[in-house]
Amino acid sequence: MFSQSLLQVAEIWTPDPSGHSLTLQSGCYGESQDFRSVSAGMEFRKGVGLPGRVWESEQPIVLNHFRGGSGFMRSEAAARAGLVAGLGFPVFRGEKCAAVCLLLFGGPQPQAGVLEVWAPEVSGALALVSGYHGQLDTFRRVSALMKIPSGIGLPGRVLEARAPMLLESLSDSTAFIRAAAAETYGLHSGLGLPIFSDGVLTSIVVMLAGRSSPLARSVEVWVPNSNADELVLAASAYETQALEAAAKAGPASCRKGQGLPGALWESGMPVVVDSRAEGADQLSATLATGDLEMGIGIPIFDGEMFRGAVLLLN
Repeated sequence: MFSQSLLQVAEIWTPDPSGHSLTLQSGCYGESQDFRSVSAGMEFRKGVGLPGRVWESEQPIVLNHFRGGSGFMRSEAAARAGLVAGLGFPVFRGEKCAAVCLLLFGGPQPQAGVLEVWAPEVSGALALVSGYHGQLDTFRRVSALMKIPSGIGLPGRVLEARAPMLLESLSDSTAFIRAAAAETYGLHSGLGLPIFSDGVLTSIVVMLAGRSSPLARSVEVWVPNSNADELVLAASAYETQALEAAAKAGPASCRKGQGLPGALWESGMPVVVDSRAEGADQLSATLATGDLEMGIGIPIFDGEMFRGAVLLLN
């Protein structure tokens, strides 16, 4: 993907017909074609590699390095591709884990990004379970000491809403309780995803990024309207004004099956999109009219209830 973004590789792994292994359903790799070649044809049983560990645990997992002991089966290829951290999480539809998504991060300023997994304790407050904080060790220590109630901060608001959420200008946001730390370390935007397992919200994934090193060049969050008959663009962040203008020229709502958000709603499956490959007709207006080429769309289901779609495009 494009070098300025933290997100460099996105993959979708799905169970094979036997249900014994995960196989690569699709992926986008940008400049990391060597990593693509290594990944093609691989399969993972439960508990093996990052996809297999996510599949077995049904929980999101952050890898804060790919060196020896990380359990990542493609560590040498990851090092050659300049990847430094990874996030894997399950996508459920009802009782079934339909897919495992892998987001792998790098770029010229990976130390400016943060990946976190928060989980509710017995008290109901959220505690930090794992994370990648690059060189932001003080930010990590501050976060590790926090207990975040429902409705407070980005993780708490995602917990309360049971829906994905995007915040910009974190240092100025009253909704981000680590605003002072965000300003110190140049963190600008935050994306929160609720992770469900059979209708139970088990954890919150939080991704934070700097202005000069965004999570992706275009980030969009689509949620159902009050009648639950359409999706509306609830929040977005774009790397450039040109991308923002291209997005505004497109539709701000869609029905089931329309565009990439509607396709995610209809199928219940994550989708990797590539303007140079089949399926380009499903791309969002942003990808079709901007200078974006590829990315991933992630559906969020709470049991059978659709909570929203997240698009990360480069």
